[in-house]
Amino acid sequence: MPLLLPAPLLTLLDHLVAPTGDGSPHTALVASLQAGHSVLVSHSVPTKKPWPAIRPSEDEEDEDQRVTRYAALAGGAWQAQRAEGGETGEKEQKKEPLMLESEYGRIASIALGGFLLVLVGTEAAPWKVLDKKIRAAAEQLRQPLSSIEA
Repeated sequence: MPLLLPAPLLTLLDHLVAPTGDGSPHTALVASLQAGHSVLVSHSVPTKKPWPAIRPSEDEEDEDQRVTRYAALAGGAWQAQRAEGGETGEKEQKKEPLMLESEYGRIASIALGGFLLVLVGTEAAPWKVLDKKIRAAAEQLRQPLSSIEA
């Protein structure tokens, strides 16, 4: 069954990313936790100097490949943390965001129902900015996404 994405979700993802300024993430995406971390929706912007370039570069991978890679990294880390902690159900939904440093930049993720919200910034993106943005977005999306079956 296709999932209809409301305009407010797309607008929120658009507002979470920025090419310049405060070190904001360059990519925001929502992926399924159950369907092999498939990306349901994403929004990405190229970075501008003085911020480092997005990795992998546009010459190496197109945007779809890049966001799929980010979703796989975040989803794999999220599943590993879940398996290690042995937490499930309602308690899992209250977890803190998972922050991950990778060769592709800094990744913040949080589970919302059967979905994973992921923000990706360059290696220069401040952890504090990623943390604040993912918490604010999760607060707005937790109830609507938790009520949808992934």
